[in-house]
Amino acid sequence: MFRATHKRSKLVRFLTRGEIDHCAMVLRFIDDHGEDEEIYLFDATADLGVSLSKWSTVRDHIGKSDTFYSECIYRKVDFNRKGIGMLNLEKFLDESVGKSYSLSFKKVM
Repeated sequence: MFRATHKRSKLVRFLTRGEIDHCAMVLRFIDDHGEDEEIYLFDATADLGVSLSKWSTVRDHIGKSDTFYSECIYRKVDFNRKGIGMLNLEKFLDESVGKSYSLSFKKVM
């Protein structure tokens, strides 16, 4: 969960009376040999659409720039990484990454 610095983000926090305004998933990918761990951020933004970004790139900018997030709050989700659940997550990622994203007041109401 993130707290962003953009005006839209401040408006979201005001309207929801919340501390955060953006949510994403941090995912760890391991190659077929069980090695070479990479961590990615899966999220959707108006600028980039639905994307996977290297966590190290995003992490290095948290709290340091108006173009990224001022704060990050981490919550671990327990998820069975075997069987149909994992297959469904992989399918969702494959179908989602690269799509455009937009949110409007009309869509929310």
